[in-house]
Amino acid sequence: AISIGTNPTFDGSERRVEAYALDRTDLDLYGERVALDFTARLRDTLRFDGVEPLLVQIADDVARTRELTSGE
Repeated sequence: AISIGTNPTFDGSERRVEAYALDRTDLDLYGERVALDFTARLRDTLRFDGVEPLLVQIADDVARTRELTSGE
């Protein structure tokens, strides 16, 4: 799951790319070169009214990403 945006919920202004490797907690890729494939666009970048609504949306995004990458 990949996020490209400015993190408006936290008043960010610099565009960032954040990639989440589903089901992997053993990766330390900071400073490493990686390749990412875009297969679908889930939604626009949104500003949320706090961390909790953002976490709910992230969970929904991850579930949708699982559906899109399951191969079914």
